[in-house]
Amino acid sequence: MQNKTYFIENREVDWDEFLTALNSGNYELEEDLKNNTENLVWCAANAARREIAELKAKLSRTDYQVIKYAEGEMTEAEYAEVKEKRRAWRERINELEALL
Repeated sequence: MQNKTYFIENREVDWDEFLTALNSGNYELEEDLKNNTENLVWCAANAARREIAELKAKLSRTDYQVIKYAEGEMTEAEYAEVKEKRRAWRERINELEALL
């Protein structure tokens, strides 16, 4: 039985590096059965989707602060930093979604 050869962006790598990159979710697998090789190709769409999900999670985790501010339980000064972060996160989400 012939051993497989592993590549990332056409650069030969060992199994551990290959597996780490594959598990990141930012690569797509290309198999060449004839030459018994596997190559990972960077997938910007996967990276963008992952970043969007992370940013949306950050928005969700700060929703309670929006409610506290809206109900008067948080001052404008206290809310200012959260407001700016949320604005930046939404802006980045829009940028990423435009790429998909």
